[in-house]
Amino acid sequence: MDNGQSAWTAAAAYLYILRLDAASLAWEYLRRNVTYQAHWRGAVRRSDSSPADLWGLQHLEDPRHDGRVADPPWCPTPPSSVWLTRLPEADPGTRFQFWRIPGDKSLAHDGIRLRLTARHHPSVRRAVLATDLAADEPYAFSVPADDHVQARCRAVNEFATSYNTGHRRQSMSLGVRPTRSALTHMRVLQALDGARAGASQREIAAAIFGEGAVKDSWAPDSELRAQTRYLLRRGDALSKGGYRTLLNADSS
Repeated sequence: MDNGQSAWTAAAAYLYILRLDAASLAWEYLRRNVTYQAHWRGAVRRSDSSPADLWGLQHLEDPRHDGRVADPPWCPTPPSSVWLTRLPEADPGTRFQFWRIPGDKSLAHDGIRLRLTARHHPSVRRAVLATDLAADEPYAFSVPADDHVQARCRAVNEFATSYNTGHRRQSMSLGVRPTRSALTHMRVLQALDGARAGASQREIAAAIFGEGAVKDSWAPDSELRAQTRYLLRRGDALSKGGYRTLLNADSS
């Protein structure tokens, strides 16, 4: 299966990682899990998504699709998603207007609920829409009472702010400086793909840090080699289940 990982030595191929939110990063790690890939292939042959719950999904997503286009139906819904419900009484001050939400929007029904994803760099907004909520109707935010109430309330505040100021922020600059965490994830995923392609640790380090750095600093006990080993360990752990921690994290 070609997962878009054949050109792992090209750092530019991983720049899109810098623009992903935690839920999409979690998918990037899961789609590289070889057991998940096998489950997906088997489910396609049998027209069956029964193993989906093993991975925290409502149904299996095609691992060939990266985080820029894939929108896996995580189950339970991550706290980064907000819930929009219809108010029973008219309230002209809180009308839901779909096109006020900034960014490239997509809607998907996972068999249970309608999910909205709006990508507006440098942020991604996610929402679960009540089935009876229609455009220009009064709406409200609903916060599930679970262990992530505070994170869900922050997501509500961010979504509401984005919604209320969306028209004035469409010209936001794309030159937002990536966080250190995002840069680390980019390197981890590149290292993971290199390892899956059979590359040596030295070859992986050269692709990520540069051939000159490897020539000058590579040694059995060097910091550069330790960094490379760390990237590989972290990538392996995240792809084998650690991706779930990203779904409930306050930030990636």
